[in-house]
Amino acid sequence: MMGFISRRLRVRAVAALERQHLRAALVNAHLAVLAAERSSDARELDLALLHLAALYTGLGHAPRAAEYARRRIALAEQAGDDLLLASALIQYGETSVIGGRPAEGAEDVRRALALLGDREPPAPTTRWSALSILGEATRQAGLLDASSEVLEHAYRQCAQAGREEDAALTAAQLIQVSLALGQTHRAVEWGRCAEEHLGRLPGGPPGHTAEVFGNLGHALALLGRHDEAAAAIGTALRMSEGIPVLHRQGLLVAAETARCAARHADAIGYLDRWLAQAHPSDRRGRALALNLRALVQMAEGDFDRAEGHLAESLELKREVGDVRGVAVALMNLVRLNLDTGRPERAKSYAPECESLWSTFIERAPDEPGLAGLHGKIVYPLSQALQELHLAAGEPYEALRVAERGRFGPLAAQVRAARTERQSVPAEPPDLDRIGGLARRLNVSLLYYQAHFDFMRTAIGVDPLATLHHLREIHAWAIGPDGRRAHERVPADVFTALLETGGNVPDSRDIPDLGPVLLRPFKDLLAADRPVVVVPDWILWELPFAAFTLEEGVQLIERHPVTYAQSVHLLELLAADPLRGPVRAPLIVSAPEDAKLPHPDGGFEDATALDARETEPIAALYGVEPLTGAACTIDAVRDRLRGADLVHVYAHAFLDAHLRLDRPPGIIALTPSADDDGRLTSDMIAAEALRAGLVVLASCHSASGLHTPEGVRGLVRAFFVGGAERVVAMSREVPAVPAARIAAVLHEELRRGGSAADAFRAALLRGREAYPDPAIWGSFVLHGLP
Repeated sequence: MMGFISRRLRVRAVAALERQHLRAALVNAHLAVLAAERSSDARELDLALLHLAALYTGLGHAPRAAEYARRRIALAEQAGDDLLLASALIQYGETSVIGGRPAEGAEDVRRALALLGDREPPAPTTRWSALSILGEATRQAGLLDASSEVLEHAYRQCAQAGREEDAALTAAQLIQVSLALGQTHRAVEWGRCAEEHLGRLPGGPPGHTAEVFGNLGHALALLGRHDEAAAAIGTALRMSEGIPVLHRQGLLVAAETARCAARHADAIGYLDRWLAQAHPSDRRGRALALNLRALVQMAEGDFDRAEGHLAESLELKREVGDVRGVAVALMNLVRLNLDTGRPERAKSYAPECESLWSTFIERAPDEPGLAGLHGKIVYPLSQALQELHLAAGEPYEALRVAERGRFGPLAAQVRAARTERQSVPAEPPDLDRIGGLARRLNVSLLYYQAHFDFMRTAIGVDPLATLHHLREIHAWAIGPDGRRAHERVPADVFTALLETGGNVPDSRDIPDLGPVLLRPFKDLLAADRPVVVVPDWILWELPFAAFTLEEGVQLIERHPVTYAQSVHLLELLAADPLRGPVRAPLIVSAPEDAKLPHPDGGFEDATALDARETEPIAALYGVEPLTGAACTIDAVRDRLRGADLVHVYAHAFLDAHLRLDRPPGIIALTPSADDDGRLTSDMIAAEALRAGLVVLASCHSASGLHTPEGVRGLVRAFFVGGAERVVAMSREVPAVPAARIAAVLHEELRRGGSAADAFRAALLRGREAYPDPAIWGSFVLHGLP
């Protein structure tokens, strides 16, 4: 009887919600839970709790929603029902993501996907919900490419199954991800796609329609199609009447759309409506509204009032603990005052930049889920302080600040890996130490730092994800003889070379950035000596060795080239170099039955590799390689600890779209009875390594998550474990050329000389056999020359 009453009360709650009677909906939903508790039907209680949690989620009360989702988890665990538990974990994960805890939410969803396995849950939307939430979690954590991959997989599932409503919602999410990535045209395509799915639904759910048209309107506004944008936003606002959270969100998007169209009075009107409707406790939303007001006022030339609203927005962000928001607000205040000729007022914000930076920079990159956000906080703080020095005509002080911006846990971990490294100071190097290191290693340092326009970035767009918001690139050169130089590369010059300039020799798609990144420093580079490149942002993915130093002459023809995450890392590696011949090499070749990840949490078979490709390397060192079934995690880790040289010929992948709780980067080994064969970055970093050189003949093994302290992936993991140099690949290269260029590297190493000289000789020989720099230029030497 009580179960029947609970069901009736849930029906009444839904009816009240449809009539926009929110209080009645909540009362009936709570009564449904009370009635279900008095019944003996666990499933009815689960449904009542699910409904109540979903209602609180829709109203924007994430903590209350989490409370009832936790009760569902306890109920499912008590009943021993895996499918019920998976559903509860997905809902709890959603509340965590909404509450700003993306790592926690992602892990709950991953646990749910593992419980589901290959089974079909009772509700067909369960698996889609999990992928949708995982996509949102990865977006919040700054892993935009991963978010796009997961959501596109979820969309295909829905579209193929004919679930129009879910397909429309997923397409709406993909609008946001595409905008964050700067792919505005793609965002509009997803919007039109969502429209098509909604058009096949009778009536169309108002909340879903509002979300789709709000996101679409934002994308259209960024493309300059202002009339279409206004129409879409109008639809979103009409359909969201009675859904407070969505309506307020729509008003902010409407204000941003009007601002983009230079309809400043309309923008202020939308913001006034938002402020009138917003709950006083919504300080985060109020900060965003004030930020938009400031942008409108700046467009009208009212800089004093704009600064006042930015300052008020900054205070609200401090109150709610929005560290990223505080960082961006400080950058904007510095930039506003520099642009309006008020450098002293700009300097007044420097102490808070320093304070916030100091407390954040030492912990964020290694906290679960914060690796992607780290860059979004440190970049604006570091940039603000750099720009203060640049405005004062102090470019080398700006370099010191830029190097400090790369300081984080990596330096401390590499320092702790070897006792002799304790002689290197724990703090980042100043200009004297930077120059001294170049002289001691007899190398030329090329240091790059990208600056972005944070101030005028539209809502939802990640300035670090798109060229559109690049302001300029600063480049410094430090020679071993003490000479130094600084160059500023404007964004329009850089993007013109990327988009319409010539390519490097023998390439169809790799732009030659040598004219702006290398040639200004050509006369400063020490003849025949290594060039150590300290890249930033997308420069990590570009082959500096292939860029031209002068017309028709590539950098690799004149100099060995290595990369470093920072000058501090190079200084630490140089403090304790390994010496002597290779005595204990480890060669891992062609693991058997290796698996690669699938976006829904499953795995698929990797393409088989040919172990014969590494036989010449094994013969050079006179060792027996680990091949095929022998390439298990335990076997590799056991031999890794004592190896002074490591060569890996296996598949590698990032796994970033499934993990927010650990660093990306995995080597796919042979599965065993106890594990799935995934040798992870954190496993590698935990080893006590003594390898002078690690060679990863694995596609994308140099890839990872870009943070201010460098690329977070397999290369970093080997450095943390104690390795001195790592050769890795930045692109996907066919297996045979990859194996053969790596074999040539070992031939050159056996001739003697430095690792950098051997690497240069190997690339030149590789260029002869495979002229396309997408092949030979994908190999990158990281660490000591």
